[in-house]
Amino acid sequence: MQCNTRGVQANREELQLLISNFNLAVICLQETLLMDNNSVGFRDYTIYHCPGVKNNGMFHGGVGLLITNIYAHKHLEFNTSLQADAARITCFKSMTVCSLYLPRR
Repeated sequence: MQCNTRGVQANREELQLLISNFNLAVICLQETLLMDNNSVGFRDYTIYHCPGVKNNGMFHGGVGLLITNIYAHKHLEFNTSLQADAARITCFKSMTVCSLYLPRR
C-alpha cells in the first residue's frame, strides 16, 4: 500500500487503523515529516525512513517504509539526493520495495 501521510505523528491513529484492518505486509509512506532524530513505532512493524528537508524554515517531505515483522526484510542503503528509501523483503519470493517522494518545485 502507498500512503501520503501528511505527517506520521499527526495521523498515527489512521495508520494504525489501516494496519489492523488490512494486515498489510508493506506500507510506502510519503510526507512523513519525520526528522533524523524522530522515533516512531508501530507494533509488529519495523519502520525505515529518510528524513525530509527544511525549506524557508518549514520542514517538508520525508519518506518511509512500514514493514511487517512476519517477513524477513533488510533495509537497503543507496546514495541519492532524492527523498527515497528501499528495503528487500521476502514474502513467498524476494522483492525490492521503494518509497519515493518528489516535492513540487
